[in-house]
Amino acid sequence: MEIDHAFYSYDLAGRPLSRATVGGIQTWAYFRDRLYTERGPSGTITWVYDVASRRQQQYGLGTDITTFSYGSADQLIRYVTIDRPTTFTLDLNGSVTRIQS
Repeated sequence: MEIDHAFYSYDLAGRPLSRATVGGIQTWAYFRDRLYTERGPSGTITWVYDVASRRQQQYGLGTDITTFSYGSADQLIRYVTIDRPTTFTLDLNGSVTRIQS
């Protein structure tokens, strides 16, 4: 029986670059201080950002694409994955009061 363990490597900014476990190796890549890709045994996830550094799209495992929308206060208010929208209702303080899928 093997004991579960993980070994990490980091870049000079302290961000994780890789994690090795019994299940495989997972890696992360950054572009302009933003997480750009995550690769692992299950596949690759890639993110696209707008000029305000907000995630606009996520390309997931297989053909999944998630699109993110933000309100005037830069808070996530909606995301859509394969025609399945999830909408967040916020109160005046910006707290989530309702999640609708």
